[in-house]
Amino acid sequence: MDEIHKLLWRIGLRPNYVGYHYLAYAIKLVTEDETYLFNVTKRLYPEIASHSGTKVKNVERAIRSLITNYWDQFGGSYLSHLFGCPIVTKPYTREFIAILANILKLNTYV
Repeated sequence: MDEIHKLLWRIGLRPNYVGYHYLAYAIKLVTEDETYLFNVTKRLYPEIASHSGTKVKNVERAIRSLITNYWDQFGGSYLSHLFGCPIVTKPYTREFIAILANILKLNTYV
Protein backbone atom coordinates (compact mmCIF):
# COMPACT_ATOMS: atom_id res chain seq x y z
CA MET A 1 0.00 0.00 0.00
CA ASP A 2 2.95 2.35 0.50
CA GLU A 3 3.55 2.52 -3.25
CA ILE A 4 -0.12 3.26 -3.84
CA HIS A 5 -0.07 6.11 -1.32
CA LYS A 6 3.13 7.49 -2.89
CA LEU A 7 1.45 7.47 -6.30
CA LEU A 8 -1.70 9.16 -5.01
CA TRP A 9 0.37 11.80 -3.20
CA ARG A 10 2.49 12.34 -6.30
CA ILE A 11 -0.53 13.08 -8.49
CA GLY A 12 -1.95 15.51 -5.92
CA LEU A 13 -4.51 13.44 -4.02
CA ARG A 14 -4.51 13.79 -0.24
CA PRO A 15 -5.81 11.44 2.47
CA ASN A 16 -8.17 14.01 3.98
CA TYR A 17 -10.91 12.71 1.65
CA VAL A 18 -12.76 9.49 2.48
CA GLY A 19 -12.69 8.62 -1.22
CA TYR A 20 -8.89 8.64 -1.11
CA HIS A 21 -8.84 5.59 1.16
CA TYR A 22 -11.47 3.77 -0.89
CA LEU A 23 -9.54 4.56 -4.07
CA ALA A 24 -6.27 3.32 -2.55
CA TYR A 25 -7.91 0.03 -1.58
CA ALA A 26 -9.52 -0.24 -5.03
CA ILE A 27 -6.11 0.16 -6.68
CA LYS A 28 -4.66 -2.48 -4.36
CA LEU A 29 -7.41 -4.95 -5.28
CA VAL A 30 -7.12 -4.24 -9.01
CA THR A 31 -3.34 -4.61 -9.05
CA GLU A 32 -3.79 -8.01 -7.41
CA ASP A 33 -6.70 -9.07 -9.65
CA GLU A 34 -7.60 -7.06 -12.76
CA THR A 35 -10.91 -8.89 -13.11
CA TYR A 36 -12.30 -6.53 -10.46
CA LEU A 37 -12.54 -4.01 -13.31
CA PHE A 38 -14.99 -6.22 -15.20
CA ASN A 39 -17.73 -5.53 -12.69
CA VAL A 40 -16.94 -2.55 -10.52
CA THR A 41 -20.41 -2.00 -9.09
CA LYS A 42 -21.17 -5.64 -8.32
CA ARG A 43 -17.74 -6.81 -7.20
CA LEU A 44 -15.17 -4.08 -6.48
CA TYR A 45 -17.35 -1.59 -4.59
CA PRO A 46 -18.95 -4.27 -2.39
CA GLU A 47 -15.48 -5.57 -1.46
CA ILE A 48 -14.33 -2.07 -0.51
CA ALA A 49 -17.56 -1.41 1.42
CA SER A 50 -17.20 -4.67 3.33
CA HIS A 51 -13.56 -3.92 4.13
CA SER A 52 -14.41 -0.37 5.24
CA GLY A 53 -17.63 -1.09 7.12
CA THR A 54 -19.79 1.14 4.96
CA LYS A 55 -22.39 0.93 2.19
CA VAL A 56 -21.63 0.35 -1.48
CA LYS A 57 -23.33 3.62 -2.49
CA ASN A 58 -21.05 5.53 -0.07
CA VAL A 59 -17.95 4.00 -1.65
CA GLU A 60 -19.13 4.80 -5.16
CA ARG A 61 -20.08 8.39 -4.29
CA ALA A 62 -16.87 9.09 -2.36
CA ILE A 63 -14.60 7.83 -5.15
CA ARG A 64 -16.62 9.63 -7.83
CA SER A 65 -16.48 12.89 -5.82
CA LEU A 66 -12.75 12.53 -5.32
CA ILE A 67 -12.20 12.06 -9.05
CA THR A 68 -14.45 15.01 -9.91
CA ASN A 69 -12.64 17.29 -7.44
CA TYR A 70 -9.27 16.08 -8.72
CA TRP A 71 -10.25 16.65 -12.34
CA ASP A 72 -11.64 20.12 -11.62
CA GLN A 73 -8.40 21.07 -9.90
CA PHE A 74 -5.74 19.40 -12.06
CA GLY A 75 -7.31 18.16 -15.30
CA GLY A 76 -5.55 15.36 -17.12
CA SER A 77 -2.16 16.83 -17.92
CA TYR A 78 -0.18 15.11 -15.18
CA LEU A 79 -1.96 11.78 -15.60
CA SER A 80 -1.33 12.02 -19.36
CA HIS A 81 2.35 12.57 -18.64
CA LEU A 82 2.54 9.56 -16.32
CA PHE A 83 0.43 7.28 -18.49
CA GLY A 84 2.15 8.25 -21.72
CA CYS A 85 -0.96 9.14 -23.70
CA PRO A 86 -3.37 12.07 -23.70
CA ILE A 87 -6.24 12.02 -21.23
CA VAL A 88 -8.42 14.93 -22.28
CA THR A 89 -11.78 14.14 -20.70
CA LYS A 90 -12.55 13.21 -17.12
CA PRO A 91 -12.28 9.43 -16.91
CA TYR A 92 -15.05 7.28 -15.52
CA THR A 93 -14.33 5.81 -12.10
CA ARG A 94 -13.41 2.43 -13.59
CA GLU A 95 -11.03 4.12 -16.04
CA PHE A 96 -9.42 6.24 -13.32
CA ILE A 97 -8.79 3.16 -11.17
CA ALA A 98 -7.43 1.26 -14.20
CA ILE A 99 -5.14 4.15 -15.19
CA LEU A 100 -3.68 4.43 -11.69
CA ALA A 101 -3.30 0.65 -11.34
CA ASN A 102 -1.46 0.53 -14.67
CA ILE A 103 0.77 3.47 -13.75
CA LEU A 104 1.60 1.65 -10.52
CA LYS A 105 2.32 -1.62 -12.35
CA LEU A 106 4.48 0.12 -14.94
CA ASN A 107 6.20 2.11 -12.19
CA THR A 108 6.01 5.27 -14.31
CA TYR A 109 5.18 7.64 -11.46
CA VAL A 110 8.71 7.88 -10.08
